[in-house]
Amino acid sequence: MEMHRHDPETGAVILEVDDSPSGEEAAAHAAEAMARHDAEAQVEVARIEADAVVQLAKIERQALSEEERIELEALRAEVETLRAQVAPEPEPAAEPVIVPVPEPEPAPADDAPPVIEETESRSPRKSDGFWGPSYR
Repeated sequence: MEMHRHDPETGAVILEVDDSPSGEEAAAHAAEAMARHDAEAQVEVARIEADAVVQLAKIERQALSEEERIELEALRAEVETLRAQVAPEPEPAAEPVIVPVPEPEPAPADDAPPVIEETESRSPRKSDGFWGPSYR
């Protein structure tokens, strides 16, 4: 028979249901609660580990950046040294060279005819025609 009672003010019937879980149900609820707490703990551990990995990556990146900066400075110094070795040395400033200018020959007087030097004298031949000597 079901357990029931009456409401004192209204007189309505209130059925009382036995809500207490059985031993198996209590064990199932306890196992479920324990699994939930275990999962939450694992999530928290994973979050903390992920934060640690991120922090280590930041530190490694910073250290790598520092190493790269040092290596870059060393390479720049090496390039500067090599350029200095390859670059031609500037010639020392030489004193100006004075080149003597020859004196110009005096110009012939305007009333004298120009002097023409003969290089070869040739006798006129009979074959020289209207257009000059013919060369055969």
